[in-house]
Amino acid sequence: MASFLEQLQKTRIGLALSHPFLATPILRLPFKEVRGQSWCPTMATDGYHVFFNPEWSKSLAVEETKGVLAHETLHAVFGHSDRRGHRDPELWNIACDHAINLLLLAQGLKLPAGGCYDRKYSGMSAEAIYDAITRNMTKAPNSFSQVQSHSSLPDSSSRKQSKPGSGKASDGDASSQLGKDLIDPNDPRLKPFQDGDAPDREHLRQIRRVFAQEVKSKLHGTAPGFFAEELDLSVNARIPWFYLLRQWLFERVKTDWRSFPFSKKHIWRGFYLPSMGVDIPPEVVFAIDTSGSMSQEVIAKAGAEVRALRETFPCRLTIIQCDAAIQKVDRYDAGDPTPIPERIEVKGRGGTDFRPVFDWVDTMQESNLPIVVFVTDGFGTFPQTMVSYPTIWLVTKNGLPEESFPFGMIVIMDS
Repeated sequence: MASFLEQLQKTRIGLALSHPFLATPILRLPFKEVRGQSWCPTMATDGYHVFFNPEWSKSLAVEETKGVLAHETLHAVFGHSDRRGHRDPELWNIACDHAINLLLLAQGLKLPAGGCYDRKYSGMSAEAIYDAITRNMTKAPNSFSQVQSHSSLPDSSSRKQSKPGSGKASDGDASSQLGKDLIDPNDPRLKPFQDGDAPDREHLRQIRRVFAQEVKSKLHGTAPGFFAEELDLSVNARIPWFYLLRQWLFERVKTDWRSFPFSKKHIWRGFYLPSMGVDIPPEVVFAIDTSGSMSQEVIAKAGAEVRALRETFPCRLTIIQCDAAIQKVDRYDAGDPTPIPERIEVKGRGGTDFRPVFDWVDTMQESNLPIVVFVTDGFGTFPQTMVSYPTIWLVTKNGLPEESFPFGMIVIMDS
């Protein structure tokens, strides 16, 4: 007798064959079995892994299973985890569910009872649906139930339902899990179930670009119109740059709490609290483009972020000012109490050449290569070859287009 995992694999293949626009992501994303965890009574995703509770999944009809698999897959394809920003997690999840389910129903897929699919949101992005939900809640405070109005799909005879009139969903019913299947990828409860070599945000965004191209190319007729905005937002959404930068750095640092070095943030108060950092990068090089096209406002923003980085990552920090050549280098050791000036005295204001900074980094020992963060408008001369160490470009709002950068992660400093 085939195991449930084998049955699930057959269902995934069947979904890929019957709905080719989902073929690439449904077969590419890793599916993880989760038992006995309160955060996964049904199915869930962190934007890359798809987690499933086999006991609940076994209760579904095959067509319903396809619908739920497609639902979780589209959360990943649409990049809903990255697009939340500062929105309420539960309401954002519900808004995303409405957007996804309406698309899936339009494609002829079936879903279990209890999902969100209010047709007044048809054709709207998850962001637009979220705004509409929050406006309605503002007009009618304490009316969370309004979020779920018109959200229940027809009862499924293949699943155990709650008793009529009880007003409660049965254990594991999808209706009891509204707003709970989109999980923060940094949630520590997920660590035992995530792949050790899972892609970071930079690589995941690249993967989503491939998914978006595949989905668009395999949809026909009017179908692409239903998906266009969500797909575009999945790869073009603007996340606050400082949030992306910190997440990007955290993903490259395995961290836990340790007592030394102590957190510099509280030493002046006489409190010796633990800092975060194990296997921290040996150094962060923060390069600032000081050419004539860079405004003092942008450079000031960069300086504020430098101070925040130094507080978060207890490693050596080097600040390089560079236009057509390196103009100034300031180095701070991990335990150096010297404060970074509130206002950076800008050196340079000539043309722009990025190569001197990377040439400077290349002189370091390979075992101690740093993470490089370069704030710039992007208009300058790049190295001819890709560098071997992590690089992130903080690009001004009207800077060089993302696709013109030869390597590295690009974050737009738009706000």
